[in-house]
Amino acid sequence: MDEGWVVERALAGKFEELRAVKAESDKGSPVAMLWWGHFVNLCVYDPCDPRGARELWTRAAQAGNSDAKALVIALARSGGELKDLIEKIGTPATANEKLAYAVVLFGLVRPGERDDEAARRAFADLQEVAATEPRLNVILGTSVIGGLLKHKEEWRAIVEAGYYRASEQFLRMLTLERVAYPERLARARAGDLTIGAALCQTYYVTTGAQKLPPDLLPVCERGLMEGHLGIAPVLLQHHDESGNAKAAAFYAELCARLAVHCATELAEHYERTSGKSPSWALWDAVAGMTPGVPATMTNTPVALRQQVFSARLRVILADSACEASLLDRATGRFKLDPACPFRRPVAIPPEFLSAGSGTGKG
Repeated sequence: MDEGWVVERALAGKFEELRAVKAESDKGSPVAMLWWGHFVNLCVYDPCDPRGARELWTRAAQAGNSDAKALVIALARSGGELKDLIEKIGTPATANEKLAYAVVLFGLVRPGERDDEAARRAFADLQEVAATEPRLNVILGTSVIGGLLKHKEEWRAIVEAGYYRASEQFLRMLTLERVAYPERLARARAGDLTIGAALCQTYYVTTGAQKLPPDLLPVCERGLMEGHLGIAPVLLQHHDESGNAKAAAFYAELCARLAVHCATELAEHYERTSGKSPSWALWDAVAGMTPGVPATMTNTPVALRQQVFSARLRVILADSACEASLLDRATGRFKLDPACPFRRPVAIPPEFLSAGSGTGKG
């Protein structure tokens, strides 16, 4: 079975056609086992079967499917479980498999349960991959394991590339360098949009406030216009909190269209503006359903679960493409994968911009 066929139909919501995946899974197709596992894990069809999903993924991994190998490795939660799994599916070979293995060893397995020699080899393997195939996610992994300050230029490049999920760690690195908020803001207002994007994308997390201050708002607007897509939900929250209904509606539509993590903000927006509407139901479900936990989906219609799967898949595919982007050591910047939506200009109508953005009416 061809994975492209599955992805195309999942994004288009053609789930009746996708029932054919089960027959191919039953025949032992590694791709079909991987995807049917995703379907039953997220309850795309009844019945939900998280345990069966993991068994399918393990069989797909044993059959040599690299995505399945990385997935089941990432699910291990103890040193013994990880060791048994590797004996069953084979030694990690690809960049994503090695990354998943190292992350589990260093991040999830307790030090007392960790095989220190295996961890040393895993990190050495990951560093070798980073040197020969400097993918964004691999560099991210080596930086987290090896120490932020040792990789500060790579962290800047990751955030500069638009990878908004790294913003908190990037600001933590600035804290370790004793760069306080006033200096960060001054640099951002002077044109350092890497710092500016990180400040915007973490503002709610770091302050608990949804409304942006006047000196940061134009920085966020410029950052989004230059393709820092993680700022879109921040501006949605800001305009919702400010009571600017037209601007909030624009950013809600933008968030829904962009392949970014916007579900929680969209659910809050639609609950505020239209109550328990179909739009609220969709985004509340996207935000609230937990893969592998059927209890979070018990009272949700199958059709809505399928919409959730399509919406989440768009974001997952975008993240995967961006994480596969390669660092150009000569320029110190990432050459973004063609399927990565980051750093593409975003048009914002002048009436939704503040005066300080340089193009707004105020």
